[in-house]
Amino acid sequence: MASFNALLRSAFDSLLEPFQDGSPLIVLIPVSVLTAVFALWVYKRFSRQDDIAAVKDQMFAGIFEIRLFNDDLRLISRATGTILRHSLRYFWLSFYPAFLIMLPPIVLVIAQLQFHYGYEGFEPGQQVLLEVDLAPPAGQEAFPAGAPKPATSLTVPDGFRQETPAVWAPTENLLVWRLAVTDTGISEIGITVDGETVTKRIVASPHTVRRSPIRVDGGFWDQLIFPAEAPLPPQSRIASIRLDYPTTTISFLWIDWNWLILYIVLMVVFGFALAKPMRVTV
Repeated sequence: MASFNALLRSAFDSLLEPFQDGSPLIVLIPVSVLTAVFALWVYKRFSRQDDIAAVKDQMFAGIFEIRLFNDDLRLISRATGTILRHSLRYFWLSFYPAFLIMLPPIVLVIAQLQFHYGYEGFEPGQQVLLEVDLAPPAGQEAFPAGAPKPATSLTVPDGFRQETPAVWAPTENLLVWRLAVTDTGISEIGITVDGETVTKRIVASPHTVRRSPIRVDGGFWDQLIFPAEAPLPPQSRIASIRLDYPTTTISFLWIDWNWLILYIVLMVVFGFALAKPMRVTV
């Protein structure tokens, strides 16, 4: 998974680099169209289109029956049951197998775009928390309350300044530093804990570039959800490293949107708009 994520990171960084100074909509609108086209193609290719059309007709027949016999409670109840039964079948025909086929590629795209469009970069003058989760002793959920603080040090790049020594919260398995941003730039912080050194990418830039709020271990699910950096070394004492990047929004149609909600809304709109030209029954 780590090698696959590295390829995806490189590909998305290269594809999105020409648009890093423009509006996110320059990327999100075409990507939404392409995603809608892909989803419709999968839906047309792998769903039972004739059965979906028949079930929709039966659902509409039930709706018309309610309108025609709106003074007959028995017929209304029967029509409502018919609509519910066919709605459940419509959902199943829509879900299996087409949705299961299209979901993994879309999740991979979302996971990459999140780290370009979900967060703002740090700015000069800001203070930043750097949090390091340590793996607890074997067989325990956390360090004892009186556990001594590990030996720690930071290698802070130009553009950043260490404001405090490490604060140790043993029952939370947590080391915390406060940093100050003094200039723009993209670099890496070196973190040493008991002689083990790892790095964490840090971004202070107004451009739309990849920002990684957390670096995690090499577990499959962690790498699926947080693919923006290479995993931590195997058997590392450090379980994760976090930076508190602020989230961002995108202004569209006089509304400030979370990028993912906007992406899904655009994808659905384009999907319905393109369904008829692509001859897909949805």
